[in-house]
Amino acid sequence: MPEVHLLRVFTAADGGAGNPLAVFLDGADVPSEDRQRVAADLGLSETVFVDDVQLGHLRIFTPATELAFAGHPLVGTAWLLARERAAVPTLRPPAGAVPVRVEGGRAYAIGRPGWAPDFAHVELASPAAVDELTGPPGGHDLVGAWAWEDRERGLVRARVFPPRLGIEEDEATGAHAVRLCALLGRAVTIRQGAGSVIEARPVGDGRIEIGGRVGGLETRPYTAPAPKSPRATERKEIEASAPLRASDAERERAIELLRGAAGEGRLSLEELSDRIEAAAGATTRAQLEVVTGDLPAATTGGEIVAATRNSAVFGDLRRSGGWMVPARSRWDTVFGDVVLDLREAQVSEEEVEIEAGTVFGDVELLVPEGIAVEIRTRTVFGDIRHDAGEVARPGSPRVVLTGWTVFGDVGVRTRRLRERLVERLSRAGGRRELPK
Repeated sequence: MPEVHLLRVFTAADGGAGNPLAVFLDGADVPSEDRQRVAADLGLSETVFVDDVQLGHLRIFTPATELAFAGHPLVGTAWLLARERAAVPTLRPPAGAVPVRVEGGRAYAIGRPGWAPDFAHVELASPAAVDELTGPPGGHDLVGAWAWEDRERGLVRARVFPPRLGIEEDEATGAHAVRLCALLGRAVTIRQGAGSVIEARPVGDGRIEIGGRVGGLETRPYTAPAPKSPRATERKEIEASAPLRASDAERERAIELLRGAAGEGRLSLEELSDRIEAAAGATTRAQLEVVTGDLPAATTGGEIVAATRNSAVFGDLRRSGGWMVPARSRWDTVFGDVVLDLREAQVSEEEVEIEAGTVFGDVELLVPEGIAVEIRTRTVFGDIRHDAGEVARPGSPRVVLTGWTVFGDVGVRTRRLRERLVERLSRAGGRRELPK
């Protein structure tokens, strides 16, 4: 019998308020085709199904639809995993990789405004005007009404009405906080609903971190209601409103759209990998819409940087962040290292070849989880370490590492040693600073 965890996210300082959340940590106990019905039965604003605890893969459902990204489910799930299983550095909803952290009774998640639903923002004259609302202002079906409580201190009063998502009024909406914080361009503390509190702040590269207190944990077995046996007329109505199944051709078109978006710089390599996996496993058109809905209907492909030769003597060659990876590139050093971080890089080719040659220097390649790397490098007086996996998710780019090292090692991994140590310390229940 599936077990569901019930908790409240973005609670007030006294532990009150907060947005209720349901989380199935063993998401495999609930078949994909039943999840929308389960979320509707629970009736909470969101329900989370965790499909891979270690990698953080999960899906989020409102009573009416599936979401690619939502704030309070991600903050709550990060806190719950740290408490019940093991802390993870990243959660992976269909929108992409979301860095998370947990500090005591608070949890935080970092997302991009473009991942959130397209809330309308209505600024009112005062907090009292927000409180007096009896429904969504202006007839909007996805709107946040807000006013400054104290502009100098960054305090905001807000209420969010998302009936489009099957919710009349939401108690605390992290996705709206992401968009509002980006709109205001500054750190804010948002008091929403009956007293929930959301902290939001820009963290660079257009991303927003949201967080707050989590509590009120309750665990119970869950029994899904048996599906009713409809009469013929009811059956026709159900069939007319049932989600349309996705074809193989539609999945392939979605994957091509994702690759084109990556080529234009709209998706990082890590986001591309996550979304391709979701698209390959989609069974309905609605699930494909979740991973492609924030992208243009057609892409023409971005301008790819031509393959170039990069060299250094008595110095390192390093690339990281959202750089564009050419189909072929060469990196040579003497008395220096080559360190290439592809976790946020943008790749439009199905296969990328990286040639690296060093004398008295190491080669280090960091890739997102789920990206296959083939090592063809030769070493003289050096070791080769491959910690990143050799089987890619279907449709994901493939990286081929060639070249040579003399008196140097070659390493391929999914995250840096420091990050692994932090994760191990967190799992052990202790948090202490590591040397920079």
